[in-house]
Amino acid sequence: MSWLLLRGLSRERRHWGSFPAELARATGEKTLCLDLPGFGTESKRPSPRAIPLITDDLRRRFDEERGTERWSILGVSLGGMIALDWCARHPSDFESCVTINTSSRASWALERFRLPGLRAFVGAFTSNPIAKELITLRTISNKPASELEALAIEHAKWHRECPPTKQSLAYQLRAASKFEVPTNIETPVLVLASRTDRLVSYRCSERIAKAIPAAELVLHDRGGHDLPLDEPAWVCERVAAFRSRAQPKVR
Repeated sequence: MSWLLLRGLSRERRHWGSFPAELARATGEKTLCLDLPGFGTESKRPSPRAIPLITDDLRRRFDEERGTERWSILGVSLGGMIALDWCARHPSDFESCVTINTSSRASWALERFRLPGLRAFVGAFTSNPIAKELITLRTISNKPASELEALAIEHAKWHRECPPTKQSLAYQLRAASKFEVPTNIETPVLVLASRTDRLVSYRCSERIAKAIPAAELVLHDRGGHDLPLDEPAWVCERVAAFRSRAQPKVR
């Protein structure tokens, strides 16, 4: 068994940090990180404007990596939307699915993008790349300020190396804004969210879990929007426990 990991809005696979290795240790299963079109290794290509089109792009590249083993999928925020769309349209691709702080059109606009997120969006237009990353990190993470400053320097370096276009960011925002939770998902789904997420309200995840018959919801009391960054051990523990309960689908 292996895990496919998908990042969220404007992020790339290097933003996972040590989490893939920690998840592999916790579950005893391998991990694979693929960048969304328009970002990271794919920054020279434009992002599609809809979640199903992003899914299709990823699925074509995933087919080159998957081999014959069984897979599960985990996505943060926008990555969670893609994971749900993927499992709904291609139910035999994954044994289980995990979403983290994901939202959908079932929630109010100010639940999907809370006021601190709006401030960060305005602040992101600063010309200083390190300041821009620090503004973002202070919104998506609840880590101490001293730790975020070091991360901001590293993230700004990645942005310079693989700069995404403003068009790709706009298209990702458009895709996320249109996403509706598919209710025909048979894949076991674990919905993780943080009560103290300053970017997206945990109520969005509650609604997703309620809409999917095979879903279970677990909430964290302290982490930020980027739970794998803030609380990787907690996420790994919940995923490992979920995997032990989820039964493989009959092929």
